[in-house]
Amino acid sequence: MMNAATKAHQMRFLLWMGVYCVVVVAVGSFMPEPRRPDALHVILALLPLVPLVFAGIENVRGIRAGDELFRKIHAEGMLFAVFGTFAVTLTVGFLQWLAGVPTFSVGWVFPFTMALYGLGVYIGRRRYT
Repeated sequence: MMNAATKAHQMRFLLWMGVYCVVVVAVGSFMPEPRRPDALHVILALLPLVPLVFAGIENVRGIRAGDELFRKIHAEGMLFAVFGTFAVTLTVGFLQWLAGVPTFSVGWVFPFTMALYGLGVYIGRRRYT
């Protein structure tokens, strides 16, 4: 199911995600105070996106290198994540709008979507293997 090329892409993906985590912690720790929307702060705030883009590219390459079943499992995992994120964000949006539930940071949407993606891939693997 996972060939050597897919494993190599997965290792590069994990490497880029490790770089992403280090950059996030470094930027968060060393961001000059006070925080404001000037050029330095904007550049530093966007810096973690660079390794994240490379991680995304490796993820796509890894999925493309997999066989049909591997690609199908990941496609189903992504559909699970997309529709799960739709359902939860719409539910929270309606609760905020109509019931006065407090807002939350949009920064939580990406980790939540990736968690659902992982869960969807897990469910797909159990289904087909």
